[in-house]
Amino acid sequence: MSLRNGARIAVVGTGVSGLSFAHFLTQLRPDLHITLYDASSRPGGYIYSQLHNINGNNVLLEKGPRTLRGASDGTVMIADTLLKLGEDDKIKVIPSSSISNKKYLLSPRDELIQVPNSFASFRKFVQSPLGKGLVSGFVKEPLQKSQHNNDESVSSFLGRRFGESLPQNVISAVFHGVYAADIGKLSAKTTLKSMFEAEKEHGSIVKSMLVKTFQKKPPADLSETLKDYESRLPSCYSISHLSQILKKFPMLTFEGGLETFPKTIYKQLATDKNIDFKFNTPVESISNTDKGTISINGTTYDHIHTTINASGLSRAIPQTKTASLASKLTYIDIHMINIYVPSHILKHTGFGYLVPMAHDNPKSILGVIFDSDVEKGSIPLFKNNTHLTEGTHPELNPEYKDQDYTKLTVMMGGHFWSESGRPTDLEKTTKDALLEVEKHLGVKFSDDCYIDHSYIPQCLPQYHVGYESLKKQFGDAVKEEFNGKLTFGGMSFGDGAGVPDCVSNAYKNAVALA
Repeated sequence: MSLRNGARIAVVGTGVSGLSFAHFLTQLRPDLHITLYDASSRPGGYIYSQLHNINGNNVLLEKGPRTLRGASDGTVMIADTLLKLGEDDKIKVIPSSSISNKKYLLSPRDELIQVPNSFASFRKFVQSPLGKGLVSGFVKEPLQKSQHNNDESVSSFLGRRFGESLPQNVISAVFHGVYAADIGKLSAKTTLKSMFEAEKEHGSIVKSMLVKTFQKKPPADLSETLKDYESRLPSCYSISHLSQILKKFPMLTFEGGLETFPKTIYKQLATDKNIDFKFNTPVESISNTDKGTISINGTTYDHIHTTINASGLSRAIPQTKTASLASKLTYIDIHMINIYVPSHILKHTGFGYLVPMAHDNPKSILGVIFDSDVEKGSIPLFKNNTHLTEGTHPELNPEYKDQDYTKLTVMMGGHFWSESGRPTDLEKTTKDALLEVEKHLGVKFSDDCYIDHSYIPQCLPQYHVGYESLKKQFGDAVKEEFNGKLTFGGMSFGDGAGVPDCVSNAYKNAVALA
């Protein structure tokens, strides 16, 4: 799409998708006038790194996501943006050897079983109740008859390929951590795309893995998206070099919490005379005008880009086909409990644990993050005045700080509450969950521990079976009814629910509009 010089653009939502879209668009088209709307009083959306005064100390509690995948396109763009904006000292990484990289699943016996990262941990895992049937399932997978379904649930797909152990004991837990979702409803075509395509191409997932292994194709230096990104938004260093450095680390985080990234973008945008922010301003209506433009709440723009949840968009465009399709996408609620104990009490070290469907789970706990270990195991990427130049980046080894506190985040609700209904008494729900976590960890929370809990409604879209078809229908309806004047990003109908997914999708949307 080609915009006229000085065109007026509206962006709905100042979460990471809206802010990233506005940032990239201003880099590509500095002549544009952009207004960002948000019903909230603050930028950042679901990313919220909140300081709490606990006994006179400022303690950071994450109320949303807290780490990024190290190897994704979006993570590279995030790191590059922070570098360009002079915030390189804020970037921290978690090395593979870090204690923070150890992850656990909760067994039916209420034991934390480490996700294998060595032969010894693999042997222990397959000997546990969670590992029952896993090895035989992988051995038999190439012998299973292939099916070419248009779509099916994750549970159905993995169950017929590997047997029930893998989806119920392992994958259900992983997807609790990513989507807070029921794998009996999630789309395999969307959430397990490479595996789903592997069965179609090779008739077997294991066969596909073996074929790719023996083909020994050299890995691509950069994805096509990152090649385009580097050509349009060049740096004084190589994006390929930055990408290779980040691939060494499983996870990234930031000094000051993950909100450092949206805060940095917001601060930069706020200094631009062509950018305006309208907080505490819900978008109540979006409509075409008789002059070939489009309006928000009666104010006319040349183009609108929305990043809010599809449910919110549908209320702003009632009685349209687009609204009808948007309303079909369902969402789940999350309840997060932050725990701070002024002493070290954990018996296990690592990133945390997730709860599989195989575990009896009356309290609807999805997983627990060991925030204090994440903080302890994170180190600056550019330490000792190391700069991003061509050549080998110095090896970074964990340097564990003495830890005299424990910080945890309990995630609960998700699809469990979609099925049973949200509890009416969240205080009691929180207390019951804490008792359950004490049992899982074999600890007792002291009377001087600090508890804070947050209920986050409608925060994660559920990519149920048929999602790809719904996404296409939605995109076609938007084009048809709004004549190309309305585009969309964010989690609802973008490239995924993760922060890096939202950022890379924001870049592609900005390029398409510019």
